[in-house]
Amino acid sequence: MVEFSCCDRHARVILLDRQRHSAYFPGMMKTPHTLLSSMSQLRALLFGVEVEAGLQKLSAPERDVLYAAMSAHLSRDGFVRSDEIRGNALAEHLTDPTFQRALRSLVEKGYLRKAPGYKRGAYILS
Repeated sequence: MVEFSCCDRHARVILLDRQRHSAYFPGMMKTPHTLLSSMSQLRALLFGVEVEAGLQKLSAPERDVLYAAMSAHLSRDGFVRSDEIRGNALAEHLTDPTFQRALRSLVEKGYLRKAPGYKRGAYILS
């Protein structure tokens, strides 16, 4: 179970709203307007969590790379490899220079650290 300390109230409202509407209008979730409305609410919830975590200061590519790093599989040594980050759906749309800049920036800002004993391509999540 995932717990959010900040936007719990907003998450419950969204979930309750979805349950209420789907009970009265079973096909409602399939309309493009409703889908966009749900996506808008989820984006607002994510933005609120990002603000509380201080991530709104990061650029969109930096956030994408950070989220991809957080969801990548750790090696036996506890490192995350840059090729795994790069292969994640959140980061694969980035050009190579943008990806590398975002990765370097995340290291400079302390979100990632270079793994000891590796020249490049291995990072520790801070």
